[in-house]
Order: sequence, then structure tokens, then C-alpha cells
Amino acid sequence: MVSAIERGTRACKPEYAEEIDVALNTGGKIRRLVESMNSRPGLPDWFRDTERLQRIATEIREFQLGLIPGLLQTEDYARVLLRAGEPTASEEQVEALVQARIARQELLWGDSPPRFFAVLDEGVLVRPVGGREIMSRQLEWLLSASESAHVVVQVVPMSTAPHPGLDGSFQLIKLERDRVEQALVLETRVSGAPEDEPERVGEYVRVFEDLRASALPPAASYDLIRKVQGEFQ
Repeated sequence: MVSAIERGTRACKPEYAEEIDVALNTGGKIRRLVESMNSRPGLPDWFRDTERLQRIATEIREFQLGLIPGLLQTEDYARVLLRAGEPTASEEQVEALVQARIARQELLWGDSPPRFFAVLDEGVLVRPVGGREIMSRQLEWLLSASESAHVVVQVVPMSTAPHPGLDGSFQLIKLERDRVEQALVLETRVSGAPEDEPERVGEYVRVFEDLRASALPPAASYDLIRKVQGEFQ
């Protein structure tokens, strides 16, 4: 566990920080540092470990069955989704969630971004989240992002026979340290902690490769997204 915390593949939970403070006689400094890192507004507690791994990833692979991936969402698209998911939240609370999501996207556009492979079911493109104008702008941004060398977007068309992604979305995060490590994220409304059990990760690596094989090539996917975007205009 200590080795994983040192490598950055596991978070240092508050209870671990307290034990480290005692062992190193640091007077609570480790605990206070961990608390400060976990106090980012708009970021759910259960998502913090995933966000931390995304920031140090060399490659992120994501399959989405129902939504544009969070790392590629526009503000308006994200706002509609978050409001739908939090109907009793105040405007300030929803806006904090939106801005936290948009801030996380900075990792894709920095000096050394991870490679990002997104495979989307075609239903993601045609669902009119927020109406025609919001969807048109969202798909335009998806096209623009996919023109970047480190971002690859592929679409599994509706005409495809049942595929292994129909049972849900997932994300694979690859880390380069002394050895290659990967984490699997199966996100729900209330959980999304990464796991690194080799057998489970390996199963989803296989599923992702099967999905890429079922999807249209990047150029054909681009053309399909452009066609759907035109229909929303």
C-alpha cells in the first residue's frame, strides 16, 4: 500500500495520512496536505482518485454508451446533464460542478497531454441533450477535439450487431512508471473509484479492443459526427 501511494497509483486516504504522520513524527503535516488536496470544490469525493489518476495518465481510453465523455463536454452540455442529475441543487451548486468538470479538461490541452481514445455508441450523438443548438455546438466541439493528434474518436454505428459495450460505459487509465500500470473505472451516480485487479482490468482491455474493432475508423466516424451535427443545425 505504501509503495502504491508513493507511485501515485493509490490515493493517500486521511487515515493513512494520520498513520504516516505518527510514524514520521511530522506533527500532522501529511494529514493537512491530504485534506487540502481533497478540498477542491465541485469534485465529488468518490471521483477524486479517478481525477488524480487522469492527471498523471499517459493514456485514457473511454467507452460511452449514453453521453459525450466528460473530458470532451461543452459547458452548456455539462450544465444540462448535471442539472438533470441534481434537480434539487441550487444554481450555485450546479455551476460549481460544471466548472469543476470543465477545469478537469485542461489535462487534455496542456504541454504533455495523455492520448485519449473515445469510443461512442451512435446513440450518444443523436440524443438531443439540451436541444438542437446545444447539441450542435457540442458535436462541433467533438469534431474540433478529434482533429488533435492525441485525441481519437470512433463511433459504433447503430447498425452494428449487439456489442460488448451494451452493458455499460467504462474507462481505462494507463500510467507509466517503473512498469506499465492500468486502472479500470466503472462510474455510477455515487461511485467511481478506480481498481487495478489484473483480471478485471484485462477483461475490459479486451472489451475496449473489441469495441474499437466494431467501430467505424476515425475518418468515417468524423464524417458521421459531421452529418449528425448538420441535422441539429
